[in-house]
Amino acid sequence: MSEGTRTRVLDSRGRPVPGLYVKNGNFIAGFNDPTSGKWRMQSLSAKDLSAARRERESLLSGLREGRIAAKNDSTVSGVFTDWQQSRRISERTARNERSLLDSHLSTITTKRVQDVTTSEVAAAMKMSGYSEWTRVGVYRLAQGLFAHARRRDLVTKNPCDGLGPSERPSQRNQNEIRVLDVAEVERLIAATKNPKWRTAIALMALAGLRLGEMRGLRWSDVNEITIRVSRSAAPLGEIGGPKTKAGIRDVPLDPQLRRLLAAWRLESPRSRDEDLIVGSFSGQPVSESVIRRALSAAVKEAKLEGEARLSPHSLRHSYASRLGLAGLNPTTLARVLGHADASFTLRTYCSDQRSVEDVAADVLRASAV
Repeated sequence: MSEGTRTRVLDSRGRPVPGLYVKNGNFIAGFNDPTSGKWRMQSLSAKDLSAARRERESLLSGLREGRIAAKNDSTVSGVFTDWQQSRRISERTARNERSLLDSHLSTITTKRVQDVTTSEVAAAMKMSGYSEWTRVGVYRLAQGLFAHARRRDLVTKNPCDGLGPSERPSQRNQNEIRVLDVAEVERLIAATKNPKWRTAIALMALAGLRLGEMRGLRWSDVNEITIRVSRSAAPLGEIGGPKTKAGIRDVPLDPQLRRLLAAWRLESPRSRDEDLIVGSFSGQPVSESVIRRALSAAVKEAKLEGEARLSPHSLRHSYASRLGLAGLNPTTLARVLGHADASFTLRTYCSDQRSVEDVAADVLRASAV
């Protein structure tokens, strides 16, 4: 067997073996691809002639029966782009999906989609330090991407389907999201030592802003009465419009939040109207992970740890529940939160976290003749 050049494989009698070659000691199969009609060359893992013959025949059978996809050089990133273009999605959704891909699936984006294994997907899904909700988003992205590759006949199976139960994220039920009462919100804000992070937590807990909305907020968006919400920062920092038209809104400015904002503006190194209220040292949106770490530290300091996770979105839930229980008109509440559907607001955000005794007292007072 010669080195450096591809040569025909010879059998024990010195005759060329149809469709088999060798280069640098490795067997190569040559064949007409039954799916495309084109001549192909493919490296084999066989170590001897008999195994190479069997592997070549198995390859041809798989192609003819559709168990093996025709060779294609499309990368995961390329398939992702084609998948996005095949769907009707908003610009914000497209940005968020791209952010998830670049942040959590970067180990496979440049690989040929046909070469990605279940083990590689499982490794990417570990995502130590990230919430289960983020893992769910990445898992759904990977599922959709490879399902699209399957529909395009680029792969014969979705590598996500081979993940074990412990390797798949389990989406938490909405009821498990921690909701704070007024006193707990006060403790959390007071326990946040850094004025920047105190302001960030207050904007979510006292104005119900989403994490992206808070990260994209500028000083010019705040006046003495309201906070104008018209932008949102994607996970990787790109600032764009909100997810829906309803997301553009004016939120009444809580007096405590007004005082916190005024105090932070005096301390902040970036306090011009065009500056971000909660920005990084360079003036860009702070990363989501930094906010989550700051919130975790504040939760620990305030001794508010519990079985249910307390996330940035929990602060928005707390704000919505507090206003809902106070009797705010559902339509008004939906408007303040940036929802187009008031029924969605009540169904998703307005959970009653009071004790059984408090609920019973309210019911008895309401039913008293």
